[in-house]
Amino acid sequence: MTPLITSPFEAVKKECAAAVFFSIGINLLVLTVPIYSLQLLDRVMSSASLATLFALLGIALFLVSAQAALEYIRTLLLQRSALKLDTRLSGALLSQSIAVSSQKNRIDKQPVKDLNQLRNFLVSPSTSSILDLPFTPLFLLLLFALHPYIGLVALTGVAIFSVLTLVMMLGGGKLSAEAQQSTGQVNIELNDYLRNAPTLKAMGMSHDIGEVWESKNRQVLQLQWRVNARLGLLMAISRYARTILQLAVLTCGVYLALNQQIGLGAVIASSILIGRVLSPFESAVSGWKSWYSAYKAWRRLEAEVEQHGKDLRTLLPKPRGDIQFRNVTLQFPGARVPTLQGINFKLGAGNALAIMGNSGSGKSTLVSLIMGIHRPSHGDIKIDGATVEHWDQAQFGQYIGYLPQHVGLLAGTVKQNIARFAQSNTAEVDEAVVAAAKLACVHELIVGLPNGYDTYIGEGGVLLSGGQKQRIGLARAIYSNPKVLVLDEPNSNLDPEGETALAIVLQYCKEHQISVVMISHRPGFLRQMDWVIKLHEGKVEKAGTSEQFLGLYAEGDTPRSRQKVHA
Repeated sequence: MTPLITSPFEAVKKECAAAVFFSIGINLLVLTVPIYSLQLLDRVMSSASLATLFALLGIALFLVSAQAALEYIRTLLLQRSALKLDTRLSGALLSQSIAVSSQKNRIDKQPVKDLNQLRNFLVSPSTSSILDLPFTPLFLLLLFALHPYIGLVALTGVAIFSVLTLVMMLGGGKLSAEAQQSTGQVNIELNDYLRNAPTLKAMGMSHDIGEVWESKNRQVLQLQWRVNARLGLLMAISRYARTILQLAVLTCGVYLALNQQIGLGAVIASSILIGRVLSPFESAVSGWKSWYSAYKAWRRLEAEVEQHGKDLRTLLPKPRGDIQFRNVTLQFPGARVPTLQGINFKLGAGNALAIMGNSGSGKSTLVSLIMGIHRPSHGDIKIDGATVEHWDQAQFGQYIGYLPQHVGLLAGTVKQNIARFAQSNTAEVDEAVVAAAKLACVHELIVGLPNGYDTYIGEGGVLLSGGQKQRIGLARAIYSNPKVLVLDEPNSNLDPEGETALAIVLQYCKEHQISVVMISHRPGFLRQMDWVIKLHEGKVEKAGTSEQFLGLYAEGDTPRSRQKVHA
């Protein structure tokens, strides 16, 4: 994945500069037809020279052909810039969206949507109008050169269209933003309904959900109708104003010609030039929404790129796996009470910690803090003495293994899922994937699939049971030989064979000095833990050794040697 650059413009500055350069030539060549009209009607008609006529025609045809070629090249440059921008930014923006979505606990597609908006804008015809807009003063000067009265009429037209564009942007911007926000919310809810389609059908909720969504969608359609109605009115006004101005310029020109102040060629030239003057403004009126949306998307992308630069971290040495919580409190925005409060403990490298507690006590939130998904409101979380925020996220992820309670395997092959979609496809990767699968006791299951490790899973692929997903997820968690393994209810969907695999993995972690943090309600696995913390309403209610929690201190028993945990 190509890293983000310092500015979105940096990716396409060469193409944009070339497009501007070609726009200069295009707008100069626009003068071909007006000048040809002047020469044709003012000189050729008076001299009746066919040779001059054909010579001027040849020159005009050559220049018009050159203009068409330059416009085509400019279009290709803009399309190339759109493709290049998407190629340079899409992967990194998706990575940032994943990070932000995990922190906000909701899907955040705004950076990717902004990139799509900007890409579509660059390839749209209205973008050429923006490049032509700076040349409007040149055409106005030429109209004034033909005659001041014609120039004044053209200047009046520019003022009218400028006002129309401002009215459109100021009057429709807020309503359009409201319509876009409502449309996005309705689409999110629709995706949620379809994602839970089996449950909705089984519980007879399909009809009621359909009515709820229809009501919300009707409100969105009403907003969109108001936006389109306003846009249609101003478009009609702009077309009417353009026609009136063209008539005014033509009438003014004929009036001046009748009074022998200009020639007939100047009348034709002025009618052509006024169309070129008003064309960018008319495009602005009709395309203000895309212009405004592209500008806002550009500003947001600049902020994303700038934030990415701030998030870059110096790579730290490979961690041992020491974990320390120091007076950690986490209170989500809008929440009245903290989810976690005053958490203190230190887990030595290679030790195993079990986190227990009732539902809602903050267990999953605590492990999300270890992985950097959320940041504490107060206090510090340190891995090998460095706070989680000081670790580079990509580097940190290599040393973290995570098995969530609800395993989300991605659309792809089994091998890709276990290898965390590593781009390299080497024998070393294959060996590591197979080794992780064997450790998780899922190798036989995988080779029994239609295409073995290359079997496509996910939506549209082979369906797996919850236990199969959990065991493949376990293989994914230990694939990179992490220094910290986080397990959130790892045995919730496991059969006896899967529980055996989990026990083997826990023993492997102990032998290889891999720190383990596991959430579990089953006391059986506490025997493989060193320490236990019990949470209650976001606070540590009790902490101690696993033997203390299980009552295993019998006479003559000697606990394993551990580094002390403070809680």
